[in-house]
Amino acid sequence: GGRAESLGFGGQLVIALCGAVLFAANVAPTEEIVMIAVEISTWRVLGLALLSMSLGALVLYYSEFAGSRKHVRFDRHHDVLVGTVVTYAVALASSAAILLFFGRFDGQALAVCVAQTVVLGVAATLGASAGRLLLQ
Repeated sequence: GGRAESLGFGGQLVIALCGAVLFAANVAPTEEIVMIAVEISTWRVLGLALLSMSLGALVLYYSEFAGSRKHVRFDRHHDVLVGTVVTYAVALASSAAILLFFGRFDGQALAVCVAQTVVLGVAATLGASAGRLLLQ
């Protein structure tokens, strides 16, 4: 077995969280996140979420990082789907926590808060996906 088995699923989630925070914390304090979130339509938020998950899957499963097959389960399409969704969930949770920390939700409507989280989630997803591979 590879290191994924010895690290375990919980360990991979922690590494994904670290990668997400590392990427998203640098972008979260910028005004661009709020500006994009205020002006983006609902359909584009959904499209951005799908784009984030696609990029996450691409990084995790299809980019052929050296040794990536040892670190990430890739037995069936179900593994790709579950791994992608879990990584995206970690990215969104860390994005929301970071935005909350920086006070970006203060006085904002729920739709704008969700949009900010999804917008920041793009960077966080890339960080979480890369983190699962590179920080091991």
